[in-house]
Amino acid sequence: MPYDSYFSVSPLPPSDQLLELKWANFQSSLAQTFAHLRQQEDLVDVTLVCDGQRLYAHKLVLCAASPWFKSLLMENPCKHPIIILNEGYHHHMSNILDYIYSGHVRIPQNVLSEFLHLAQ
Repeated sequence: MPYDSYFSVSPLPPSDQLLELKWANFQSSLAQTFAHLRQQEDLVDVTLVCDGQRLYAHKLVLCAASPWFKSLLMENPCKHPIIILNEGYHHHMSNILDYIYSGHVRIPQNVLSEFLHLAQ
């Protein structure tokens, strides 16, 4: 948990004797952590190969973002699977990973339809 995060504590109704803890900037902190993991390639556990080049990712992130990846990875018992993708898509796949990890990506308008097709 980042050091700049803080919790807010809210008492619930007295009969419950529970406190609710909230991580004030949970979503932004998680997004920053995902972006950092992608940039540093920390704790990667899946390799995508496209056009002879490797892209590293995290199974958990891919499964959360894509039913196709989830189905593929759930059927594969390997601890660090290598997934070979169609040729000609390395740049698009790199952009798709950027989008998955950060929630945004910049791509040329003339490749938008191909990007969206592959992303589905």
